Amino acid sequence: MLEKMREGSQGLLAKVILGFIMVTFALAGIGSYLGRASDVAAAVVNGEEISKRDFDQAYNSERSKMERQFGKMFAQLAADENYMKTFRDGVLDKLINDKLQSQMAENVGLRVSDSKIKQTIREMQEFQVDGKFDNARYLALLRQAGFQSSSFRDYLRVETTRRQLAQAIATTNFSLDSEIKAHDELDKQTRNVEYVVFKQSDFTDKVTISDEDRTTYYQDNEQNFATQEKISLQYVEVKVEDLMKDVAVSDDEVQKYYDDNITAYRSNIERRRASHILIEFGDDEDAAKAQADSISAKLKQGEDFVELVKAHSADTFSAENDGDLDWFEKGVMGEEFDTAVFELANVDDVSEVVRSESGFHIIKLTGHEPEAIKPFEEVKDEVADTIKRTQAIDIFIEKQDSLSTLAFEVPDSLEDAAGAIGAEIKETALFTRVAAPAVVNNPSVLDAAFSDPVLLDSVNSDVIDINDDHIIVVRLLKHEPSRIKAMTEVTEQITTALTAQKASEMAKAKTDELLAKVDTSNKLAEDANAKDLEVVAKEAMERFSSDVDAGIRTSVFKMPHPVEGKVTTEVVKMSNGDYALVAVNAVTVGKAPEDTKATEQKLASMHSQRSYKDFIGALKDEADIVKPSLSGVAQ
Repeated sequence: MLEKMREGSQGLLAKVILGFIMVTFALAGIGSYLGRASDVAAAVVNGEEISKRDFDQAYNSERSKMERQFGKMFAQLAADENYMKTFRDGVLDKLINDKLQSQMAENVGLRVSDSKIKQTIREMQEFQVDGKFDNARYLALLRQAGFQSSSFRDYLRVETTRRQLAQAIATTNFSLDSEIKAHDELDKQTRNVEYVVFKQSDFTDKVTISDEDRTTYYQDNEQNFATQEKISLQYVEVKVEDLMKDVAVSDDEVQKYYDDNITAYRSNIERRRASHILIEFGDDEDAAKAQADSISAKLKQGEDFVELVKAHSADTFSAENDGDLDWFEKGVMGEEFDTAVFELANVDDVSEVVRSESGFHIIKLTGHEPEAIKPFEEVKDEVADTIKRTQAIDIFIEKQDSLSTLAFEVPDSLEDAAGAIGAEIKETALFTRVAAPAVVNNPSVLDAAFSDPVLLDSVNSDVIDINDDHIIVVRLLKHEPSRIKAMTEVTEQITTALTAQKASEMAKAKTDELLAKVDTSNKLAEDANAKDLEVVAKEAMERFSSDVDAGIRTSVFKMPHPVEGKVTTEVVKMSNGDYALVAVNAVTVGKAPEDTKATEQKLASMHSQRSYKDFIGALKDEADIVKPSLSGVAQ
C-alpha cells in the first residue's frame, strides 16, 4: 500500500492536487506566511506598482466572467497550462495599459469634475430601480463591493479620466472625403467574370492506385490512422435527491419545523424606511466622531434634522432628498446600520451615533412595514420537503465519509464501498474523452477517469463532487489505448484519399493546360468551347455575391485589373476542392451612395482602434516596465 501511495505521488493526479493547493494558497493570500514573496508587485510601471492584490482581483474577476460565459468549455481550456499563461499575461497587460493611461492623463492635466462623477453615478444602471437612481441600492452595492462612497468616487474618477483620454485619441481621427469616396467605390465595385470548373469527380474513374501507392501513403500518414483512447468505468454515485425519496416525516415534525422557523415563511419581509446623516472618517476618525456627536447633540436640542442633513451629510445623493434612503430590509445596509434602525421603536425616532464601515451615522426612522407570515396549510408540502432535504443531506454526508474511506482503503474494488452505503455499482460503455456519457461527462470526473492512478494503477478515484448534492467515485473497467490501425483496416480509407488526391491533381493539370492556352489567345470562352467545356459568365459580380463559390469570389477581387483589353487569369482552388480557371474581363467602379455617414463611422472606428493601439504601443516603448515573476500571484 505504501509503495502504491509513493508511486501515486509521482502521477498526474498528485501533480494536479499539488497545483490546486498552490493556487489556493495564492488566492487566499497565504503566501504572506511564507516570507516576502507576497510583497512582490505584479508589475512596476514608471516606478508605480501594480500590486499583487490588484492583479489577483482582476484575474479572478476575468476568470469568473469567462467561466460564466463559456462554462465547461473554459474548464477544459483552463487545464491547458500554456493557455492559462497567455490568459494571465493578458490580464496583466491590461492593467499595465490602464496604468500607462492614468499616468498620461495626469501628466496632461485631465480632470473630472465632482458634478460629472455625480451624474455618472446617477446614470449607472447598477444603481437604478425601475429606471431611477436608488440611493439605498447604491450604498448597499458599495458595501458589498468593499467600497466607501468616497473611495468609489475616487475609483470612478480614475476610470472616467482614463476614458476621457481614450476618447480624446479617438476624436482626433478623421477621414477625408476622398478616402470615404474611394472606400465606397471599392466596396461597391463589380467585375465581369468568366470561369471554367474542373471537378475532381470527373477524373475519379481515370485514377489507378497501386499497392505501392497505398503502402507509401500509409507509412507517410501513420499518425492519421491512430484510434482515440477509450475507457469504460464502474462507478458509485450518491445524490441527495435520491436519498430524499427514502426519508419519511410525520405531520407533527412538519408542524414543529414550521413553528420553529416561522420567519422563513414570510410573505412580506419587514421593511423600514430611514433617513440619515453620514460623517465619513476622512483622515481623522476621532474628529469625525466628534462632529457626529455634535450633530447628535443639536438634534436632541431640537434642531431640524433636514437642515443638518443638508449642512453636514457626506452622502450627497441622499442629502438631496433630505437624507432619505427609501425602504429596505435587514441585510441591505450593513450589520451596525441595520441593528440601529430595527431597534428604533417608533417613526420619527432618532438613533445615537452609529459607526459602520462607511463612517458615522445618525439615523431617523421614517417608515415601518411589519412582516406577514404564510399560513401553515399553504406551505405544508414545502416544509416537508425542507425537512426531507435536511435529513437527506445528513445521510449524504455520512455516506460520503464512508464512500471516501472505503474507496481509499480498498482501492482495487468498489464492492466494499458500495456495500457499506447500500449503493449499486453501475457501468458505462466504452467512450472517448470527447464523447463521454452524460453521467460522467463532467470535467472533474473525466480528469479523474483519465488520470494515472485510475488509468494506469487501476485504483479507485477519490470522491468527486459533481455538485453540492451529487458525488461519484469511479474506477477503470476496461481500457483501449490509442493505437495505429493496421493497414488492412484502413485500405479503403487510403484508397479514397489517394483517389481524391490524384483526381485533384488531374483537375489541376487540366486547369493549368487551359490557362496556358488562354494566356496566349486571351479568349477563355472560345478556347473552352473548343474543348466542350462549360463556361460560366457573371456580369457585374459583386464583392459579396452569394451565388458564387467563396474561393472564386475571394480570388476575383484580389486579381489585377485587366489592361489594354487583355483579360486577367488565375487558377483557383475552390472551397470544395475542385479547380477553376477564372478570367476577369472588366472592372466597373462602384457608385458611392449620397449618404456617407455609415462609411464615415466605419472608417472612424477602424482609425480609432488603430490609433489607440499605436498610442499604447508608444507609451510602452517609452515606459520603464518591470514584470517580476508571477509565480506568487493568481494561477
